[in-house]
Amino acid sequence: MLAFCSCSLTYRADTSSVEDDVPDVTFSDVRFLRYAAGRKHAAFSAAYIEQYRGGRRMYAQTVQFALFDDAGAAETSGACGLLAFDRTTGIYELYDDISLVNVPRAVSLTAHLLRWNERTEQLTSGRNDNITLVKDNTTVRGAGFSASAVSNTFLFTGAVSGTIISADKEAAAVSSEGTVP
Repeated sequence: MLAFCSCSLTYRADTSSVEDDVPDVTFSDVRFLRYAAGRKHAAFSAAYIEQYRGGRRMYAQTVQFALFDDAGAAETSGACGLLAFDRTTGIYELYDDISLVNVPRAVSLTAHLLRWNERTEQLTSGRNDNITLVKDNTTVRGAGFSASAVSNTFLFTGAVSGTIISADKEAAAVSSEGTVP
C-alpha cells in the first residue's frame, strides 16, 4: 500500500490590502495655511490626521477650516468632528456637529452629515439627513438638502419646516412637505 500526504503551509500572509488599511503618515495638532498667487487662500486645523497610499485618502478629526477671498477676507468657514477626503473622486465627507458659514451671503448651516464634490461644486446631505439653514431672520430645517455653488441655488427634497421673523418682530412658522427652491 502506498499513501501520499501533503500539506501546504503559508508562512507569509497576503499583505496587499494591509497597505490600504495602515496610514502612510499621521499628524497630531495640525495647522496648515495654503497660499496661492502670494495670498492666503485657505486655513485648516485638525486634532489628528491620517493619510493613506500616497495621499489619495485622508481622514481628520476635530477639524476647523476657512477659505479666503482675493482680498484676504474669510469667505467660508466651518468645523466638523470628522472629515474624510478621497483625492481620486474629489469627494469630501463631513461628519458630526458640522457648522458652515458663508460670510458674503450671511448664511450658516448645521448638519451631522454632508458631502462636498469639488468637481461639480455640489454640497449634499443624505436623503433623510436633516440640516438647519439660517439666513438673516429666517431659519429652515429640512431633509434631502443639496446646494450648487455654480448656480447659487439650494433645494430640499424632504420635509421642511422653519421660522421667519418679520420686521415687526412677529414670528411666523412655516411648514411644508416636498421641494422648496
